[in-house]
Amino acid sequence: RDGGKDGIIEFSNDRKNGSAKWWLPNGKIDIEGHFENDTMSGLWTYWRTDGNKGNEGTYLKGEMDGHWTWWYESGNIWKEGNCLFGNGGF
Repeated sequence: RDGGKDGIIEFSNDRKNGSAKWWLPNGKIDIEGHFENDTMSGLWTYWRTDGNKGNEGTYLKGEMDGHWTWWYESGNIWKEGNCLFGNGGF
């Protein structure tokens, strides 16, 4: 990406552990979240190309779990709901 970073992921013990961030080619944030033992965990935010949030929610052991929100480009909420771990849906 024009000499910049595409992403940063923290590692420990040869596993993804800690914060993770990816950027778009234009330099704006794309995705940010957290890993525990190579697995998505905790709050993850996915950004729109215009720099506003696109969707956000939590993962537990690599699966969507808990409250999730999606936004329109205008910033208004498109939908939100709760996902139960292991259920695969809302």
